[in-house]
Amino acid sequence: MKLDDRQLRIVILTIAAFFYAMATANSQQFPLLILSNAIPTNSPAIANGELVSETNSTVSVIMFRDIPMSAVIENLARQAGINYLIDARLAKWWSMNDLAGNTHEPVVNFRWENLTPKQAIVNVLNHYNLALLEDPFTSVARITYTNQIVSPDEANLIGSETNIVACSECVIRFQDIPITSVLENLARQGGVNYALDPMIGYGLPDKHGQIKDEPSLTVYWHNVTPKQGLIAVCYDYDLTVGKIPDSGIWLIRAKDHPLRNFVDAGLLGSDTGDATTVRFQDVPLDTAFQNLISQGHVNVILDPAISDFVESSRQKLPNSPTIFLRWENVTPRQAIVALCEDYDLVIVKDSATGVVRIEPKK
Repeated sequence: MKLDDRQLRIVILTIAAFFYAMATANSQQFPLLILSNAIPTNSPAIANGELVSETNSTVSVIMFRDIPMSAVIENLARQAGINYLIDARLAKWWSMNDLAGNTHEPVVNFRWENLTPKQAIVNVLNHYNLALLEDPFTSVARITYTNQIVSPDEANLIGSETNIVACSECVIRFQDIPITSVLENLARQGGVNYALDPMIGYGLPDKHGQIKDEPSLTVYWHNVTPKQGLIAVCYDYDLTVGKIPDSGIWLIRAKDHPLRNFVDAGLLGSDTGDATTVRFQDVPLDTAFQNLISQGHVNVILDPAISDFVESSRQKLPNSPTIFLRWENVTPRQAIVALCEDYDLVIVKDSATGVVRIEPKK
């Protein structure tokens, strides 16, 4: 039997009212409940209690009952077609327990009429002193504290370094994936050669011997390129991106460990090597340097101190740290410069002997 529009509306309203009555009577909490007293022609579909279509049309009634804030944000952002990341510091605070053993994440209850999903998400964020900071460059908004300010200098730097194009069919989706794997995946898809600052130290002991936990990401983005996604993730986790001019290799740095351009690459002479794939997997740093020096026929020697430690402004890393990387279309000389920059090493020339040496920054 085929139902006309009026009969279909009555059936949908009856089903919605039935589940609402059951939830009230039995104190059951559904993941999401949005009820409307009028069914528009472009009404979103409901599947397993969750709205799944993407629309930003006005909804007659938007109602949440005892729903965690992150679930409210996810649902409303999906309806509004908003790509977003929750500030890593905010997400960490929500995951922590208070003295009573409850998480800090707010539980949301509200009922609003005749709002679009975007208006609803802005309203609920404002209620909790949060803001939706939209980034036209990456197309990924950031949900953060109201006192956070976007750095235009960083945005301009990245904007001058990338060639972002329209990506109408791009979908980026991660479900509880470690951030280093996310960065690796996005960089590989975006054709980006990068090095991760050793000072970030996810999964490694710090100078106090404490293991730094690696956060995991869950995102679902539409119309975002891998490069845009990479930049958005870096910004959300307070990582900065610098680029080595002659090779295009990106250095992803901890914000309190900025790039200083320590290397005098001119001392290595002109680059006569062929571009190739540079790949190291769990290779000691000094071994990687020796390999690149041999391949590129570069007239430089390693200071013995590099085999003992790599000194940074914050701490001494373990003896001869191991590296993992894969760079495409890079010469050995370019790789040497990139590794020097990443590990705060300098290239110096002995005035007496004329020997060019790679050594830790003094």
